[in-house]
Amino acid sequence: MTFGRIKLRPDDVLFSKYLRAKRGKCEKCGTTRTLQVSHFYGRRKESVRMDEENCDVLCFTCHRIFEENPHDYQTWKLKKLGKAKY
Repeated sequence: MTFGRIKLRPDDVLFSKYLRAKRGKCEKCGTTRTLQVSHFYGRRKESVRMDEENCDVLCFTCHRIFEENPHDYQTWKLKKLGKAKY
């Protein structure tokens, strides 16, 4: 399976299902619809591909907004993780 230019492996699909079930809602707006897993550092960076702190559960809309506005995503992620973890 592919997503954009990234090939999704079976473990990617399982990880996404796990994280969406665990968190249950968009971490930015709170909706439970159209949930996706966003990777702050992309899937190509193997060392954090399955790192829960690198991943955020976002609805389609919030995911798209962050993709189009990376500075806003960085600001939000810093607030979420705190300076030490960021």
